[in-house]
Amino acid sequence: MSDKRETRDVEIDSVEIREDGRAMIAGHAAVFDKLSEDLGGFREKIAPGAFQRSIDKAPKRDIYALWQHQSDKPLGRAGNGTLRLIEDKRGLAVEIDPPATSWGMDALASVKRGDTKHFSFGFEVLKDQWDFTDPKNVIRTLQDVRLIEVSPVTFPAYPQTSAEARATVAEINKRNGESADALSRAKDSAQARASLEARVRVAEIELS
Repeated sequence: MSDKRETRDVEIDSVEIREDGRAMIAGHAAVFDKLSEDLGGFREKIAPGAFQRSIDKAPKRDIYALWQHQSDKPLGRAGNGTLRLIEDKRGLAVEIDPPATSWGMDALASVKRGDTKHFSFGFEVLKDQWDFTDPKNVIRTLQDVRLIEVSPVTFPAYPQTSAEARATVAEINKRNGESADALSRAKDSAQARASLEARVRVAEIELS
């Protein structure tokens, strides 16, 4: 896996059954402007429009739907229309027409019963923005990403972040550590000055 690749999870909204009897896995693989849990020093949200470039380029740079992130178990492909992606007001809406294979049937049955209720999507960041206003609540906004694949998954894994994101967090922690050290040194210095002043006052009293 590329060191630039990241993954995130979201609960699947629903499974729809078409009138012609063919089943379709449908839901949102991402939700806009919703803050994530702590990703290891920062929280994250996705800006509207973050997936649009990938969707527009899907016929040339394909996007896949996979079962449990397994590349040998494809469920759909944007290039042939068995995976459909669109940005709506809520986020990245996904529709998958699973194949009549063992894993395709497994995916449908598992999602329909509620055993599998999460989407996970793999992507690479093309453009993001970091808000360091509050060092204790750093916010990363994904503005443009290259969507690689979406997967129904049983167990939502802890989100994987890229080397660039981890490096940024390391820099945040370094800055915070330096600030804490500086504050501690300033506090110790102030306490030392106060102690010295107190001893001087005692000496002055004893001499008077």
